[in-house]
Amino acid sequence: MLHPLGKLAKKCPEYGHPEKFAFDPDKSNFVSCSVTVRDYPQFFDYLAEKAGNLTGKGGCSTFVDAPWFMNYNVPLQPVAPDRPENVQFMWFYGLHANNCGTYVKKPMTKCSGEEVMREFLYYCGLEDKIDEIMPHITAIPVVMPYITSQFMPRKLKDRPEVIPAGNKNLAFIGQFVELEGDVVFTVETSVRTAMIAVYRMLHLDRPITPLFQGQYDIRMVNVALKTLLGKDKIEVSDLPKVNPLKLPQTMHEIVNAINQIPPVPEYYSERKENN
Repeated sequence: MLHPLGKLAKKCPEYGHPEKFAFDPDKSNFVSCSVTVRDYPQFFDYLAEKAGNLTGKGGCSTFVDAPWFMNYNVPLQPVAPDRPENVQFMWFYGLHANNCGTYVKKPMTKCSGEEVMREFLYYCGLEDKIDEIMPHITAIPVVMPYITSQFMPRKLKDRPEVIPAGNKNLAFIGQFVELEGDVVFTVETSVRTAMIAVYRMLHLDRPITPLFQGQYDIRMVNVALKTLLGKDKIEVSDLPKVNPLKLPQTMHEIVNAINQIPPVPEYYSERKENN
């Protein structure tokens, strides 16, 4: 079976296999829910306490034991500049939306906004306050059947190159093309594919925005290490124990490990890439 928009791929294998991404919505969907809260600020105080960070200061928090695998985020308020002070906004989504909920006992995809919110409040530990909170809530769920289709299992060549070999007037852009070193599900990926397509096809002598490679940034490694340790500052006691008798050997091992670190690869950063 081939997607109607995949007629080019049927004619040329270099154009990929779009059917790998378009025909299994049960595996590529999730449900997103926008939540507006009126005259109940203590709800957000509770979420901040539960997540361990201030409103608007952290990323998503996850209910890992929830059948829907819900993730929520409270952005910096107000979300809109003209929003009244008594109105607040948050957002959550369920990655396993086809599973039956614990509180409402229905799949998330089959639930109303009220039902979705009741399940969420249950996992917030607010079961005894659900009826008190719900009159202050407007919850709007949206089923997105292909939201994670970029992550569907695939093999090399299932996605075409930005400019497939031999093409002079056709390029592919967006989330479903091969882009060495990059990841999908970001705006930057789509923009970079468009830059590559335009600059190379028009032979423009312009650099393509290089990839941010935080895994090679000592500052990012430092933040990750402190996060893993659950500390703001690393202490001597956090360091591994070293046998004094093996110190010279250990020092040589450290130096050898450092010298074996490969150089940071450069993707799309040179003008010659556009030629």
